[in-house]
Amino acid sequence: AFDRILDPIEGAFAPIAAAAPPPGKVTGGPNPAGYLIGHHQNDASAVVNELLAAGADVAWPGDRTLGSHPGRGAIYVAGGRRTADILERMAASRGVSAIGIATPPGGPALRLRPVRIGLWGRYGGAARSGWVRWILERYAFRFELVYPQTLDAGGIGERFDVLARIRRLVQQC
Repeated sequence: AFDRILDPIEGAFAPIAAAAPPPGKVTGGPNPAGYLIGHHQNDASAVVNELLAAGADVAWPGDRTLGSHPGRGAIYVAGGRRTADILERMAASRGVSAIGIATPPGGPALRLRPVRIGLWGRYGGAARSGWVRWILERYAFRFELVYPQTLDAGGIGERFDVLARIRRLVQQC
């Protein structure tokens, strides 16, 4: 249900210059073995991508519950000064919190790595690939624009893990 309003709405309204998420926090004891990051926020993808770009050791533990920590699907990143600095910066800018833990999670884990993404492009641009580009940039995915002559040259599977096209993603092996 909705109410259709055709008359102007008046009030003491002011434009908002910029909306930012509330800052996150990095908690836990001093010099933790690593950190847990909940995956439930979209911006957690940006945090993971920043950590991977910096060479951090990032994994998705097989035991996805991890007790009272960020919950099902928590992501683990090994500790270190560089990791702590990135997490502090990303908590302030992206609002994603991290919890320092004394020992790494045990058991099997899926080690995460940067994905080699090719984004189909054409000279003059394309609205749909522009939208995909905005999403990739928004969440700190590294990618390379791929033009027709690159596709024609072949060897795409050796250069990229994923090739994003206008309407769908094509998985390359």
